[in-house]
Amino acid sequence: MQDRISRRGFLKSAGMVVGAGLLAGCVPAAPAPAAQEGAAPAGEVTNLRFTIVAGMDEMPGWEGITNAWNEDNAGVQVTLEQLPGSWDEYIQKMTAQLAAGDPPDIGRMGVAYMPAFIQNGQLTDLGPMAERDAFPYEDYYENAFEPYKMDSSLWGMPIGIYTMVNYVNKTLFEEAGVELPPLDWNNTWEWAEFREKAAQIASGEGPDKRFGLNINFFIERSIQYIWQNGGDFLSADKTRCTIDEPAAIEAMELLQAIIWEDGAAPQPAQLQTLPADEMFRTGRVAMMQEGQWMMGFMRNIEGYEWGVTPFPTKVGPATEIYVDGYVVFKGAAHPDESWAVVKSFVGEKAENILVDTALAGIPVLRSVAEARTPDMFDPLPPEEKQVMFDSIAVSKSVPFTPNWRELMEAATAELDLVALNDKPAADACVTIAEKVNALLGA
Repeated sequence: MQDRISRRGFLKSAGMVVGAGLLAGCVPAAPAPAAQEGAAPAGEVTNLRFTIVAGMDEMPGWEGITNAWNEDNAGVQVTLEQLPGSWDEYIQKMTAQLAAGDPPDIGRMGVAYMPAFIQNGQLTDLGPMAERDAFPYEDYYENAFEPYKMDSSLWGMPIGIYTMVNYVNKTLFEEAGVELPPLDWNNTWEWAEFREKAAQIASGEGPDKRFGLNINFFIERSIQYIWQNGGDFLSADKTRCTIDEPAAIEAMELLQAIIWEDGAAPQPAQLQTLPADEMFRTGRVAMMQEGQWMMGFMRNIEGYEWGVTPFPTKVGPATEIYVDGYVVFKGAAHPDESWAVVKSFVGEKAENILVDTALAGIPVLRSVAEARTPDMFDPLPPEEKQVMFDSIAVSKSVPFTPNWRELMEAATAELDLVALNDKPAADACVTIAEKVNALLGA
C-alpha cells in the first residue's frame, strides 16, 4: 500500500454507497488445495483474475504474491490486473463489472466499502469453504478478521494491519523540558497529563508558534478518544448513534478545549496555510496522531529526532485498526479455486513477501509478524517498533455502515463548527446523533 497517498484517498472516500444502480502458528503455503483437484482435466489450466487498485510503488508486493502462487500451482494461474485511479473509480468499475456479470474472481477491497458490498450481495461467502478446510483462525490476529467474519460467514480475508499511533517530535519535547509518554499502551499518559504536557510544549506566536499536537475532528481521526473514554460513535448493532452520550461528549469537549482554551493545537485557519503533516515535518507540532501508513513520510524527515508512542487514555487504551481485504466476488466463475488462492495469500510464504516489499502493514499471520518484527518500521528503535505491534491488542475497527459516507457528511458538518469554536461540542454531539439516527432509521 502507498504509505501516504493510497490510504489518504481511501479514507477521504470511505463509506461510499454501492447500490445496485451505482455503482500468526503458521499456515503452510497450501499443499495443492482441494479446490484445485478436479478443477480442470489434466493438462488444462484454470485462469483467475485478481484485480486491485494500487500505486506503482505497491506493485512489487502484489506481483510477488501472485507470481509465487503461479510458480507453485501450474493448474490454476492468476492474472494480476492493476486498475489506475482512486478508490472511488475502482469501486465504480467493480460494481459495473458485477452488474455486467463479468466480475474478476478476486479483488482488493477497502474495509469501509465492505458493508455495502455485503448488503448488496456482491461478495461470495467464504465461510463454508473455511469451515470445510478447518482454516486456523487461531493462528491470526483476531482483530484483523473483525470486519470480515460475521457469525459463520466470512466475507473476505484480511490483507494486513494498520493501526493509529502517536508520532512525536522528540526534539520539541526535549526543548520544552517535557518527558516523552511511557511506551506501554496500558500504562501511558491519562487525558489530564496529555493535555497538560501539550500545553507546556506550545510556545511562541504567529507563524513561528509551536504546538503540542494537531487535532482532527473527523470521526475516523477522533473516534479513538471516544473509545478511550468508554464510549462509541454507534451502538454495537450499528442501529443508533451514541455520540450524544456523556463519554463521547467529554471526548469532543477535550479536543475543543485543547485548541481554544489551551492554544495547544492549531486552529483550522492556521491549518489552511500549512497542513498538519507539514506542520509536523517542519517541526512546528510535537505530536501527530496518524496511521502506520505514514512511515514512508516519516522516514524523509530531517533536522530533528522523531519516534512513536501510544495514545493517551482515560477509561482504557484504544486505537483504530484498518484492514483491507481480499474478496471473492459474487458470480466469479471459480469460487473454490479463488478461495484456495486467497487462503495462500495469507499464508507464510505470501506474508513474508509482503514484509519484504513493505506492503500492507503488519502481517495478519502472528508467526510472521513476530519473526519479522526486526525487519519492519525502520528506523525506529526496537522498543518503539514494539509500540506498533502492541497497538493491535488495544485496537478497534471503525463501525462502518453501508451508508457511512452519508453519516460522515452529517457528523462532519457539525464537527467543523466545533473545530471553529462556533458551537459547543455537547450541542454538536446532540445534533449529530439526531441526524445520524435519521439516516439509520432509528
